[in-house]
Amino acid sequence: MKRIILFVAILMTSAIFADTEYQNRADSHAPVSIMGDHSHKKNEWMFSYRYMTMDMKDARLGSNDLSTAEILNDYEMAPRKMTMSMHMLGAMFGVSDTLSLMAMLPYSYKSMTDTHVHMMVEEMHTHKSDGLGDLKLSAVKELFSKNGRYMNISSGISLPVGSIDEKRNTGSRLPYMMQFGSGTFDIHLGSTYTKLFDRWSYGTQLSGIIRLGENQHDYRLGNAYEAHAWVAKTLKPSISVSARTSYSSRDNINGADTSLDAMMATSDTKQGGSQLDLGLGINYKHKKQRIGFEIATPVMQHFNSIQLKTSTVATLGYQYSL
Repeated sequence: MKRIILFVAILMTSAIFADTEYQNRADSHAPVSIMGDHSHKKNEWMFSYRYMTMDMKDARLGSNDLSTAEILNDYEMAPRKMTMSMHMLGAMFGVSDTLSLMAMLPYSYKSMTDTHVHMMVEEMHTHKSDGLGDLKLSAVKELFSKNGRYMNISSGISLPVGSIDEKRNTGSRLPYMMQFGSGTFDIHLGSTYTKLFDRWSYGTQLSGIIRLGENQHDYRLGNAYEAHAWVAKTLKPSISVSARTSYSSRDNINGADTSLDAMMATSDTKQGGSQLDLGLGINYKHKKQRIGFEIATPVMQHFNSIQLKTSTVATLGYQYSL
């Protein structure tokens, strides 16, 4: 609870420093991987599509890499690699010049390969799942927009639309990372600040997810917190390039899905950890259309249990306003 109170206080305090006007050029939006960074004018609609793909491979515990053999000393199953691709549909509507409503719904594909020991023999298995994620509804409130500075805060809730019942071909439930939702109602909070100069800009965003209650399988995913900072350079008004750094932290799972096999390394509820990413991106704006691309990779990953390391994340997005 102390972390939640501190987080909310940071969001409220950061609003003091925004006192200026937001301008409409390519770098007035954050890198495409960052959402909820802007609002829209009254009666303006914005529709968006994002595609994200992520590759994960090689296991780690704490800050140390682990071989498959080391994991199989304690477990019957060791994760080897995982890929995920996600389609995200979004819509925003300007209720007023300073308040916008936003909805986002993801659809994801996941594939995980592991090594399983059966009758003293190592076997490779690949498990796949696909489905809708949780529906996020939120409001973005502009606090200040003047002289190239822009500030907003956002708050919302995600509805447990995503499945937490994905199963293997054998009928047993897949591990937490292969599910698509949290199974709970979750609170989303955020705050974004952007400053534009003549040919470049910078921005920051704080965001967090607070999980409420427990789901039908008697667990609750850990709260999550993110801090982003980026700089962007305009090559011309319609094109900008950006560099981003992001720090993310996840708490451990509360409770447990008791149907999961305890001899699977991925069934550990200590799913928390922290990560520092670096990303490079480009934004292109033409009239009411905007296209963004970014590729990112971690430079630090620390896990509370045996988890796969993220290698690369690529995001492509398209936005259209009317």
